[in-house]
Amino acid sequence: SLSAELQHSREHCAALKADLQEALGKLQRVLNDRASLQSEVDRLHGDLDKARAISSSEVDVARALAGVIRNGLKAFEGHSFPDLPATRAPPELSDISPVKLRSTELASTDSTRYEGTDVTVRSMTQEVVSELAQSLPHTATQGRMLHARPAMPTTAEGGQLGSMTQC
Repeated sequence: SLSAELQHSREHCAALKADLQEALGKLQRVLNDRASLQSEVDRLHGDLDKARAISSSEVDVARALAGVIRNGLKAFEGHSFPDLPATRAPPELSDISPVKLRSTELASTDSTRYEGTDVTVRSMTQEVVSELAQSLPHTATQGRMLHARPAMPTTAEGGQLGSMTQC
């Protein structure tokens, strides 16, 4: 009977040992999870500090940029663009007539296929467009609001010279 009791106590101790080892394993996982969570919290605090630093520097940059823009606008207050000096003397109006353009080949005609159709495109060089812009009388633009659109000069064929291409 004593040996049966001793055997029963050993089995009970073995079961307790297994329970304790399982509890220690769970406790170790909880401690590891806590350490992992703490390192994650520390990392998030660092990210928050970085975000605050970036946010404050962006505010400073935005304020500086707004100041530069404001100063730039103040520099142009009261400035009239038609009063800008011409880079060269405007050409005579007779020099840029459509007949002159065709005779000096400043206007060229190209045939190109676009999406299966034949389209003839008449294009003017940038030099001709620049000369046209400079030949316009300066008084035509004075006194008009910025959003008003001046009338465009037309060619003999009835097309507008204001666009770069005519189809």
